[in-house]
Amino acid sequence: MKTISNKKTIFIIVSSLLVLGVAFYWFQVRPSRIVHACSWTKMTLAAVPAEPGITQEQADAQSLKNYQQCKAIPHGSTSIDRIFSFDCSEHSVSMKPPTPAQPEKVVWNPATKDEYTFCLHDKGLK
Repeated sequence: MKTISNKKTIFIIVSSLLVLGVAFYWFQVRPSRIVHACSWTKMTLAAVPAEPGITQEQADAQSLKNYQQCKAIPHGSTSIDRIFSFDCSEHSVSMKPPTPAQPEKVVWNPATKDEYTFCLHDKGLK
């Protein structure tokens, strides 16, 4: 008779712990995970390809070419050209070091109020 009472007591304790565990998960753990997940938005920044640099010789050659092309344009021949004064020194090219390729980046930003409320509603809270 004691074994039946003992088994019944163990069954009641295990069932109670199981119900309390499920209730704790559903009403405490699950909502806190949803709130944390909805607090941030994921943004992916595109990858940037590598760019070769410009040496001083290349910059000087390109500046000279741009200057010669600028001087070849007949300035002041029309009324519009008289209004805009052309300065051929603005076409110079400067030396630039090479830039390495940048991989795609993932950035987490704080969610706006509208994004946050939409996410909570979408996941079953509020």
